[in-house]
Amino acid sequence: MVGGGLPRADARGGRAGHVQVQAHLGLPGQAEWLHACGPRAVAAHLHDTRGLRDHLIPGAGVIDFDQIARSLPADALRVCELDWYFSEAEIRAGVRHLAACGLVSWPDAAEKFQ
Repeated sequence: MVGGGLPRADARGGRAGHVQVQAHLGLPGQAEWLHACGPRAVAAHLHDTRGLRDHLIPGAGVIDFDQIARSLPADALRVCELDWYFSEAEIRAGVRHLAACGLVSWPDAAEKFQ
């Protein structure tokens, strides 16, 4: 465990959805993780959650991706892991959501995933 009672793995590379699921179980949540570790994170494992369900399309759950974007270093690696059953249209919507939050920075993300 590290600052704020966060599991060491989540301190090194933020697991946004897993941290949110842990919050549903009474453990430190997103705000605590970002305060303790966000500025030092080298990577972020991005996916959305709803209740105990994780690996949802970004924007389809309760994760505050704007807060994550404000807290992560610009050079932190971003990885998005989704469940297998989402359609291409849903995945494109998730990419647009991450682009709108500033977590996906390539210039044509909004047009490429229309």
